[in-house]
This record gives sequence, structure tokens and C-alpha cells, in this order.
Amino acid sequence: MRSLEVLRLRTQLGDSDCTLIYFITVDDIADAATALQFESYGVGITICERNETAVVRCVTQNSVCVYELIRKLHDHIVTPVTVADVVYDWLAS
Repeated sequence: MRSLEVLRLRTQLGDSDCTLIYFITVDDIADAATALQFESYGVGITICERNETAVVRCVTQNSVCVYELIRKLHDHIVTPVTVADVVYDWLAS
């Protein structure tokens, strides 16, 4: 798995200032039967000051969709605690 930092956000969480890092994960997938190879994208969020990270891998194979998702997570200040629930809701819609 590779990861690519996309956005940062300095915000107040509780009573402390925190830096949220939003990143995209890239998994290389290979199908031995067909010799096909492709990339699967996921998302992750880290709170730097708390050393807290959550990752949801293999969300989509569409690079445009994963960038739209990471932008929404950033815009709505999603944290590591809730990122999985938000991603699953996004997939269901």
C-alpha cells in the first residue's frame, strides 16, 4: 500500500488545536488468472498531535471519485473515529 497526502486542516478538537491530514491510499491489485493489474483507492485521516490514524482501504477503482470523497471528508472535518462510517454511508448512496 502506498499513500499520498492530499489535504491538511488545522482545527479545534475539544479543547486543543489539532492538525488533520487527509490522504489517499493506493493498493496494487493483480489477478493471476487473467494477468490484469489495477489500482484500488482508499482514504485515511491522521490527527498529528494524537498520533491517531484510521484508514479505509479499497473503496473505489475510480481516481476521480476518491479525490471527491477526500475533499468531502476534509470539508466536513471528518476525524479518524468516524471516517469508516462516513465512507460506508458514501458507498451506500
